[in-house]
Amino acid sequence: MANLKLIDRDFRIESSKVSLFIPLAKRPGPAELRDLKDEFGAAVLTEHSFHRKVSRPGNLVDALKDRLPRGLLKDLPSSYDIIGDIAVLDLPASLSSYESVLANGIQEVNKNVRVVLAKAGAIMGVERILPTRHLAGENRTETLQRESGCLFKVDIAQAYYSPRLSHEHERVVRQVESGEVVTDLFAGVGPFSIMIAKKLEAGEVNAVDSNPAAVNLLRENLILNKVQGRLNVWLGDAREVVEKNLVGKASRVIMNHPSAARDFVDVACNALRKEGGTIHYYTFAEGLNCEDRAMAEFEGALENCNWRTRWLAQVRRVRGVAPMRWQVVVDAPVAPVS
Repeated sequence: MANLKLIDRDFRIESSKVSLFIPLAKRPGPAELRDLKDEFGAAVLTEHSFHRKVSRPGNLVDALKDRLPRGLLKDLPSSYDIIGDIAVLDLPASLSSYESVLANGIQEVNKNVRVVLAKAGAIMGVERILPTRHLAGENRTETLQRESGCLFKVDIAQAYYSPRLSHEHERVVRQVESGEVVTDLFAGVGPFSIMIAKKLEAGEVNAVDSNPAAVNLLRENLILNKVQGRLNVWLGDAREVVEKNLVGKASRVIMNHPSAARDFVDVACNALRKEGGTIHYYTFAEGLNCEDRAMAEFEGALENCNWRTRWLAQVRRVRGVAPMRWQVVVDAPVAPVS
């Protein structure tokens, strides 16, 4: 049928209990009729009322150009996060009167989105909770997110998760070698820890978080991804957990808490083996020289612990978080000052 180029692709193929109805773009000639009968056997020409396919808009501007004042189209968000089947966006003040229109447009553009939420403030507290407000769809904040072959149960109202860090998760995981002991000091729902545990043929992962809701989700994700026995989950303040259970064990420490990591560099050093190891240090830094600022901050915190970088560290921007402000990571091999 496809080779005959007879199908009218503007309409849906439909069926009844006994027949399949295929919309044709033109009346077939005698030779084409013979080909149809050869392919389908009992092919019969008949009249049928077909439903036209509804084309999905490619972006928000296309979806809303006839529903918003033309002057507001420029204010539409250029990007928003999709976590599982939940969309989370920054709602511009200029569009506050059109929030339902905007939310419906997002669902039209993204057929898998069942919930639309607006950010209602900045990420708050040591538990890193993002306040949100429901705009459209089902009234829930829990979803399942797939990332790099793993499945994560996420509750946006209870624990931190950012799909914008998926590349960063993969980048760090690639560096981990079999036999390592990795401590993830601010594990959240477990993207770093679970992806590393799935990779390791031998070794150990210790995931630490002070948010009970995040730890509960992490434990569920441990089961979902079948990494029991390779991943230890610890609930509590990172400092207390390390001092009581994890001193001197790790070859690698992950510190993905950009607003607070500086206060825990001594904890990371305490978790590392006596000869040292690698720290992945995340922070926020501003300006065109944000990498230098992040490195200086990290080295200053190391010096206060009587530790140092063993050789040149790698520094890179992870993502922009505001104009001229970035999340930056320092990948540093470190050791105690001898």
